[in-house]
Amino acid sequence: GNLVDSVDSLELALSAEIADMTTYVDGEISTLEAAISAEISATNSDFVRVEANLSTEIADMTTYVDGEVSTLNDTIGSLETAHDSRLDALEGYIMEDVQMYVESFVGNGLEYALANEVQDFNAKLVTAFVNGHRVEVASTSATGTLLVDPGYVIDGDDTVVISYQG
Repeated sequence: GNLVDSVDSLELALSAEIADMTTYVDGEISTLEAAISAEISATNSDFVRVEANLSTEIADMTTYVDGEVSTLNDTIGSLETAHDSRLDALEGYIMEDVQMYVESFVGNGLEYALANEVQDFNAKLVTAFVNGHRVEVASTSATGTLLVDPGYVIDGDDTVVISYQG
């Protein structure tokens, strides 16, 4: 009976050990499951918070970039307006410089009244020819252009051609 009692005693001890081990392992599994669940929940919360922060940052950056683009568009618009004004002024000036006139007169002395004013009353913008020969221009004003005396009389038998920039 001693061997049977020993085997029974061992079976009971082993059974108790298995029960204790099962309870311990079940407890550890429950603890790990709870810890993993808490970690997953915390990580999800972190992701939600980071996602909200990113959304706010993206909205802020979009507002900033939109403002900068609007400012740049306004600046470009102002520059285009200034550029157009400058081009208009330059075109006007250039057009003024290319307004060339040519008038013919029957010779009648040294002074001739032109149909248009010479630009800035600048005598250098006037060229005069008597019968095809160039004659220097002394001066020009609102009332007329005066030729330098060529050393001969300019009369009705002569043709005077004056070209000038108006």
